Amino acid sequence: RVAPGERNFHIFYQMLRGMRANQKEARDLGDVADYRLLSASAGIQAEGKDDAHEWADTLGSVRAVGMSDEEASQVLDVVAAVLHLGEIEFAPDAKAKHGDNWAKIPDKTAVKLAADLLEFDALPTFLTHLLLKDTAAPLSVEKASKTRDALCKELFGALFDWLVMRLNTAAGDVADGGTGAARGESVASRVLSLLDKRFIGVLDIFGFEIFETNGFEQLCINYANEKLQRNFTQTIFELEEGLYRAEGIAFDAVPFVDNTAVLSLLEARGNGTIPQGILYLIESEVRLPRTNDHQLVAKMHEAYAPYRGIYARFLKQPTHFQISHYAGDVLYEGKGFLEQGLTYLSPHMITALTNSPVQLVSELFTPPSAPEVAASAAGAPGTAGSPTKGGSFGRTSRASFGAAAGSPMKGGARHSRVADSARQPTVGVRFAEQLGDLIGLVESTSSHFVRCIKPNATRSPTTFEAWATLEQLRYSGVFEAVYIRKHGYPFRLPHAHFINRYMCMLPKTHRGLKQFGRKEVAASPRAACEAFLALMAKWVPWLQSRVYLGAARIFYRAYEHRRLEAAREKVVQKVVLGCQAAFRGARARGARRVLARSMNGLRRAVELKDLPTLEEALGLMAGPQRFFDSAGTVFEFVLFVPFADKVDQLRAQLEAELSLEMVLTRHAASGDLDAAYPQILADFYAASKLAAELERTTRSSALRTAECLCGLKEGVAEHDRHRLLAALEAVDSLRLRERSADLPRLDSWLEAARGELERLAPDSELEARLEAAMARGRSLRVDGGDDAAVTDGAVWDHSKVRTAELADAILASVQAGVLSRQSLTLLESAANALRVRALIEQEEWRQLVVVLPTLLAEERNGHSGGSSGGGGGG
Repeated sequence: RVAPGERNFHIFYQMLRGMRANQKEARDLGDVADYRLLSASAGIQAEGKDDAHEWADTLGSVRAVGMSDEEASQVLDVVAAVLHLGEIEFAPDAKAKHGDNWAKIPDKTAVKLAADLLEFDALPTFLTHLLLKDTAAPLSVEKASKTRDALCKELFGALFDWLVMRLNTAAGDVADGGTGAARGESVASRVLSLLDKRFIGVLDIFGFEIFETNGFEQLCINYANEKLQRNFTQTIFELEEGLYRAEGIAFDAVPFVDNTAVLSLLEARGNGTIPQGILYLIESEVRLPRTNDHQLVAKMHEAYAPYRGIYARFLKQPTHFQISHYAGDVLYEGKGFLEQGLTYLSPHMITALTNSPVQLVSELFTPPSAPEVAASAAGAPGTAGSPTKGGSFGRTSRASFGAAAGSPMKGGARHSRVADSARQPTVGVRFAEQLGDLIGLVESTSSHFVRCIKPNATRSPTTFEAWATLEQLRYSGVFEAVYIRKHGYPFRLPHAHFINRYMCMLPKTHRGLKQFGRKEVAASPRAACEAFLALMAKWVPWLQSRVYLGAARIFYRAYEHRRLEAAREKVVQKVVLGCQAAFRGARARGARRVLARSMNGLRRAVELKDLPTLEEALGLMAGPQRFFDSAGTVFEFVLFVPFADKVDQLRAQLEAELSLEMVLTRHAASGDLDAAYPQILADFYAASKLAAELERTTRSSALRTAECLCGLKEGVAEHDRHRLLAALEAVDSLRLRERSADLPRLDSWLEAARGELERLAPDSELEARLEAAMARGRSLRVDGGDDAAVTDGAVWDHSKVRTAELADAILASVQAGVLSRQSLTLLESAANALRVRALIEQEEWRQLVVVLPTLLAEERNGHSGGSSGGGGGG
């Protein structure tokens, strides 16, 4: 049953409007309007909801709780089965004898679809027959319909509780560091464990309901509201007044609505003076044969005659009665009260469902284990809600702690509903017991209340019905709560706490008085607080007359609290400002020290041109420095580097240098020097260039090794005797022969270098002859200047110029075929000198003026070994 304007459970609409076509086809699902359970609300769209979009969110939540694909598929199968069960219709069986109204299923399409999804082949038989041991008694059309509806309720309710368990398990995995709930652990035991722990809970229940037709469901909902209203009045009024009396504080009692009589009417177990409450009277009637709702209501009229002003009969309708709840008078229809306290599922059907091949279906109907039954019997806290809301497929949830007193897979409370009704409590009694457990849990906590007030009955966003709102505020006790808040003493502190909190308001000279020490206050807190108030009166004259000293606490109102806190704030602010100033100063000085230390380290790193030292200094400066401004706002900054560009450039150079050295080391140890040599040569010149830019006076081992290898290779290729000699010397200084395992080709390179030096040995004598010939027979300066320097205005003596010896030396070198680079360079210089001397001997001065600049330029560019002879030509 769905109230007008309401939808059924959202999952039905989400599934039918959001599920993929192949998934719907696999379950033979149609549109929303095709199903009896949804047809009344097919055209209703929940405000602000997109069912297809929310279906995607639902699937995401399924994955988030760790549900497997198989489990998720089975959940959808059960939901689809509920829809198909709702489509099953019954008709009288024409074959029945004696006119019995035996039920049959004319169209077996829906029942076959449901049976296939549940893998429950005997479903048609269980819906139309009551199995009793070895016999099967046919059911009437009415009872078969009720059995169908009961199965829908049980399937959906058990599935809902199973999902609650999975959510609790997922939440436990987070809260318990991954331990979660053990499989089979009852929800009752998990909730009961809260009594021994600190926890924060939120209790949200159905609001008070007054409909045009109010049945058993509304009675349970309103009963839950009455219980919580009782808890509210006890917490706000009775406990408050009890505290004032215990503390000896004068206080004017606040009148409030006491609903104790209403609760007695609903939940009393009955004794010689007090009749059974409605819920227990229903249980008694259920046990009787041939009873009905008319007889139940008639007994209620008789039994509750003493409850004048709370209970009243309704003369126009014999099955109607009225209860005056704290939120208003509600007229209930007693028709269906007995029926809703019973179930139409036989134990044999439960056993058959337990044996279903579908794991989820089997788990939903598996009885609880012994420990879970014990936990449930111990009183698992239940939630306030409607025990039949799921059965009517209304708008609200039916989950409860008590409905899952065992785990949803093994729920003790659930299966007590579907067992033998002659021995098990009815839905109403179980609900009362579960609600009592929940209230016990609530009363063990420090409660805070949120009152939800409906501004209008039509749920319109811009409509405000003043009278209806006023009634809700009045009936819910909000006005009384405001009154007691205003006229009572909402601020109350233990004596020691009050002294400790406001001690700072005394002058410094009085703050350390021995009588207010910890031991003295603990020994006699009330006397210490009284002395403290007397002392405080010197600086806060109004205090002593506006606060009230109780036996264990000191009481005062909001106005006094604001004044005390304002005065304390001034004192605290001065202290805080001093602390903040000291702290900010310390932070600033610390930042300055860090800056100075970092700058010194940075300068040293720049001077050393050492990458690790530079990185350490930069890391110290790059770290965020936390600081606080005058308002206490935290901000961070990084120390400024005044020569950042230079540092960045140096850092890049050092990183490149390190990278090249690593590459050189890797290539040198590659095992094939011949193949790696081109890359070694290129990297060596790049590293040499970087070393020159960094003004390195010494070179790293890797660079010297590369230089040695390049000297050996290039010395042979270029016949450079000097490079070969330097390379061989480096081989010894670097002990490269000891690394022959890492440099397998080194021996062959050394052999080639030595062979080349032997070939170049004759060139040494020819070079000596050329140098001697160039030193003799040249022009000499007579003005005292350097003979090797060719400058304007110099005075030369050309009388000693000779060419024969130099020409013979050049001819001998050419004929011998010198090879070394040095010999060839010297031979070129000698040829230039011979040309100059020849022009001088011939006194070809004009020609000399033309040739000499070119020759000098060649000398400067490194094509000459010296100015011997050339200078003489000048």
